[in-house]
Amino acid sequence: MMRAIVGAAFSLVVASAHAQTVNLGITSKLSGSDGGNGNLLVSQAAVLPQPGTIQSLSFYVNTAAGELVLGVYDATGPNGGPGKLLAQTAEFTPGANQWNTQPTTTNPMLAAGNYWLAYLPSSNSLGFPNNMSAGSYAARSVTFGSALPASFPSSPFTGVTEWSFYGTVNVTPQLNLSLSSFVPCTATPGSEVAVVSSSGGDGNAIKLSLAGDVTDFALNATNPPANVVVGPNGIAAANCGKTFVETITATQN
Repeated sequence: MMRAIVGAAFSLVVASAHAQTVNLGITSKLSGSDGGNGNLLVSQAAVLPQPGTIQSLSFYVNTAAGELVLGVYDATGPNGGPGKLLAQTAEFTPGANQWNTQPTTTNPMLAAGNYWLAYLPSSNSLGFPNNMSAGSYAARSVTFGSALPASFPSSPFTGVTEWSFYGTVNVTPQLNLSLSSFVPCTATPGSEVAVVSSSGGDGNAIKLSLAGDVTDFALNATNPPANVVVGPNGIAAANCGKTFVETITATQN
């Protein structure tokens, strides 16, 4: 007589993966020239392609003058404009003819989506490259200070321009594991009962391990694709009909 099908509760765990970086904004030095924005909080639209933690903000300066503060706002303002301040740099003295990269004072997690990168100069003499034929900006007069407004000021004036300005975001490539399982009690030792496959990740080798509350199963390989097989002693009669709790862990070094 056929015995009952065993329920197999396999959980999949990604233990680690290497962090990588993506940029939010314009990473090239643009050909235009701009200035005269002292005490003006200017933000430009940017898109983050995948979630991660903001690490730093970089702004290219042609002519150095005064002080500068950089920040990033979410897109919860009217019509998708700048809304809540998410992170900012400390006030700093920019250098001329170079990228000025400053760490953010906090490192919040940012979801993939739309953001606004903001800069606030203290001097009208600060000069920087721009492109007046692309991008979207929103700006509002603000008295210079080391702390940016927690919410972007209401009723900003808007237009088309972008600046050489970007954020660096740490992302952990998503490693996805999938599992198909079908475990009859009559499965013989060494027979395949599930297949573990992977996608994504950072391209480094993946090591699999299996642990659980019984010893009825094993992996036939330490890297995906791998088969979950019935252990050398088969499935114990006492465990027939039981829901097994097994954990498959993937570690990417």
